[in-house]
Amino acid sequence: MVGIQDLPYELLLHILELRRDANFAIAGRHNPMTLMWLAWVSLVAHSWTAPAQAVMWQILAVPWDPERQLASPCWGRYPTFQLDLIWSGRGAKLSRVNFVHGLHGIRTMSITGGADTAVTAPASLLSSPAVENLKELHLNTNITESLTPTAIPFRLGSLTLGSRIDASPSTVIAILKESTDTLTTLTLHYPSISLLSSVLVKLPLVSTSLQHLCLLE
Repeated sequence: MVGIQDLPYELLLHILELRRDANFAIAGRHNPMTLMWLAWVSLVAHSWTAPAQAVMWQILAVPWDPERQLASPCWGRYPTFQLDLIWSGRGAKLSRVNFVHGLHGIRTMSITGGADTAVTAPASLLSSPAVENLKELHLNTNITESLTPTAIPFRLGSLTLGSRIDASPSTVIAILKESTDTLTTLTLHYPSISLLSSVLVKLPLVSTSLQHLCLLE
């Protein structure tokens, strides 16, 4: 007799994705309990382990210290489509960089400084092979070093810049240049005068495909 544990991998994966999305809608993506149930589901049957682990790694909200994730045997085994990275002055920064470098398949990424307004994130986060498929970037912290377009492996469709970016205009321009014919949406949340002037001056030259420009002040 065929039981629920005999469902095809793809069907199990889709069912678990639907349940995860429903949990996110109720409790939010940053509530650890929204994914805790997947650990239990992975123990139901041997055939459930892989799809449950795959769904668990598809959308990650990484805290300031990802030591637990780094120790997981599943790290890098399954693609991560969406990554929310909280970059703060606490914890081992090298661990966070190594954690991102070990991922693959990232399409949407958010980098924020959390409560620490003075923190800066390393440029290597935006030049890692892990983000070569990145299509949507939400950036709300300064980048420590400047990046050239040749160092950026992705071409964005959507870019959102937060209010904390006031010292990285060259990196922003480099991102825009690399996404000249793919970027369709650009959103700036309470931009600084220096960032706003730099972006607006260069915009006609570097974003020929732009369809939506949103300035929130």
